[in-house]
Amino acid sequence: MVRKVEIIISGGAVQDVVCPQGVRVIIRDYDVEGVDESNTSWDIRRDSEGYLYQRMEFRHPKDEAASKPGRATRKNPRTRK
Repeated sequence: MVRKVEIIISGGAVQDVVCPQGVRVIIRDYDVEGVDESNTSWDIRRDSEGYLYQRMEFRHPKDEAASKPGRATRKNPRTRK
């Protein structure tokens, strides 16, 4: 069985990620010039080379419900089966 992940991008930014149950998608967006690194709502991190990026994580809603308490996951209301 082939697992498929769709990443929808518009204007250079991720708009939506559609993924099946059991798949976790992590996106690193390096287009963060001018973003306040201390702004926790953006989840800004540095990679191993020191470059800033925004980390976004997407899961199927059923996987989000089963994730450990206290672990942040990005809500994705448009996820399809």
